[in-house]
Amino acid sequence: MGTAARDLATLSGQHDVPVRSLSYGERHAGEQISLRRQDILEPAAIRALEPGTALLLAIGVRPALLKLRPWYSGPHAGDIAAARDRAVARITAGAVQHAETGAAARSRRRGNGRRRAGYACARTRAARFHIGQSVDLRYRSA
Repeated sequence: MGTAARDLATLSGQHDVPVRSLSYGERHAGEQISLRRQDILEPAAIRALEPGTALLLAIGVRPALLKLRPWYSGPHAGDIAAARDRAVARITAGAVQHAETGAAARSRRRGNGRRRAGYACARTRAARFHIGQSVDLRYRSA
């Protein structure tokens, strides 16, 4: 994460910070103000962002920290959950169909003309998963 935080800090840009210097002599005191460039956000500050916070980087706009609202606590949580479930079901069905057709095609390429009932299904793994888990649908021998 160190590299990603450093890249985000670079993308967030820099700003000028005034630095005041005082010098004292025997008869007089002197003051000098110079400008020093500093990152708007340090990588350590980006790594320390609390969960539920996002860093918005857009062209022509200063970087902004956003407080995120979990979708499951909003007013449209039921609609979003239903749409997610429909999408998962369609992806699962498509993956199973693809795995079954892939197994049959591999069998034909090998010259295995025998066809048993449930051949493709017996050689594929069921695609049951939750959001965030990987699905393994590769060809498996029974």
